[in-house]
Amino acid sequence: LKCSRCAAAFCAYCLADCGRDAHAHVGTCPEGQASIKVAKKQKGVGGRALGGMPATVYGTKEAFDVAQHRRRCKHLALYFEKFDEDGQRGQEL
Repeated sequence: LKCSRCAAAFCAYCLADCGRDAHAHVGTCPEGQASIKVAKKQKGVGGRALGGMPATVYGTKEAFDVAQHRRRCKHLALYFEKFDEDGQRGQEL
């Protein structure tokens, strides 16, 4: 993914800032690899290796959607960990 304003490149799976070229990171991104496995298992599609690049580099919309769903769930769980059993925020906030 690239920012249309500054041309910064981001990982489509974990949204890491990769400077000007995300291909090296995307090819080895653990979240991308996990998302492709889940997409293949759930929907029968994931990604395929092209031009000597790993399957994560040219993933599918389904793998992207899985990655973003997993990312949102992870961050939501981290947010909820900050609350106690009564739904009150802890002192660290």
